[in-house]
Amino acid sequence: MTGNSYQQLNNTGKKGYAMGFYNGLLMAPAFGAHKEETKWVEECVSLTGDGQIVAIIDKFLQENPARWHEPMNILSYAALKASCEK
Repeated sequence: MTGNSYQQLNNTGKKGYAMGFYNGLLMAPAFGAHKEETKWVEECVSLTGDGQIVAIIDKFLQENPARWHEPMNILSYAALKASCEK
């Protein structure tokens, strides 16, 4: 899925994608990622609901239209990381 195809999803589809992506980040240590490298996800995003994660991703896409051709896993990671660094 790219940024272009993500934007074609309805709100329910976006929420499903966002929660699947988030759950994947939380599972990263089970696949060998060091817990310290993913700790920011739990600290920053854990209290965020699915609607808020969608809003973070959507805002990032709106601010970066030149990147819409990129894969959504890269864009979603960049969106959450940028949001958490603020």
